[in-house]
Amino acid sequence: MKQHGAAGGDHSRDHGGVIDRPRLAIDARAAVRPELGGVERWARELTVRLPALRPGGYVVLGPPRAFAHRAGARVGQCVLPLRAARSGATALLCPANLAPVGFPRTVVVLHDAAPLRHPGWYSRSYVAWQRRLLPLVARRARHVITVSEFSRAELEELTGLSPERVSVVPGGVDGAFSPAADAERARAALGLARPYVLCVASHTSRKTRCWGCSPIPASAIACAPPACAGRPASPGTRPPARSTP
Repeated sequence: MKQHGAAGGDHSRDHGGVIDRPRLAIDARAAVRPELGGVERWARELTVRLPALRPGGYVVLGPPRAFAHRAGARVGQCVLPLRAARSGATALLCPANLAPVGFPRTVVVLHDAAPLRHPGWYSRSYVAWQRRLLPLVARRARHVITVSEFSRAELEELTGLSPERVSVVPGGVDGAFSPAADAERARAALGLARPYVLCVASHTSRKTRCWGCSPIPASAIACAPPACAGRPASPGTRPPARSTP
């Protein structure tokens, strides 16, 4: 198991000249995954950037890579609360749609409610797991963060969360994405001679299937074909999805 960080944070208390600073533990299970999707990007960025913003204010709790996916989701329900408590953390931040329901001081990032809204996109076993766990995680958390107003409305409707318990924190933009970038050089390197529509998503059926049912007219797509950025998901590294009809 990996553990980083030292005590630190806001709301300091002075005990005879000794500063007692609470700290936040970050669940880094998604950050240690070899693949990189939206959830993994959030987890990686938070586990690096938050400790850099406040050195000593965070402790990063990362499992071995073998527990980065399904096995870790179950084991983490028991192990993560113990590790957070032993680290002296006053709260636990879980950035990847899952949190231990037995830990009372959790802030969880729920990126969407897709398994509840569109169960046909996933396997029956995954949907059954999410239907049991996702509403429970949402209700037990001290606070829920999501990435858009759309996702907040979905979560409120499908999990019964009250609006004051959900905050919207949109994703940031890495400094590599700059208006000063050499666009012509990139177009030449990628062979993008014609106008194009950029689709940034993992190559999974529920995300890339949109081109078959897109409101964009086929004639427009013919004039500006899609350029997809994202790597195919490796077997066993994504929520079990049903094949595209």
